Amino acid sequence: MTSEDTRDEDAGMDVVKLMQSVVRNPAVRAAVHRGFEVRDQALRAQAALLSAANLPSADEVDQLAARLRSVSQRLESIEDALERVERSLVRIHAAERARADAERKAESVGR
Repeated sequence: MTSEDTRDEDAGMDVVKLMQSVVRNPAVRAAVHRGFEVRDQALRAQAALLSAANLPSADEVDQLAARLRSVSQRLESIEDALERVERSLVRIHAAERARADAERKAESVGR
């Protein structure tokens, strides 16, 4: 191991020790805890404001977008099914017309 490697390792250990002492510091822990509390209060206030203004939250917009995608996919499936039904009806109609034509020809031959 070179002296540069040793210095890098020592510096890394110093950073780890510093971070551990910061995390263990009651004042830092209290400040971080208070920061999370303030963030939560801000989120609640934002939700209340959006609700009072009759505006959707980002989560509600995301949920609505997902529901719209789902409805769109279902509508596409229904359109595909209707196209299949239409093609079937066209075939049935053609077959009935051909049968009726054949019956008329058979009647005219029989006369």
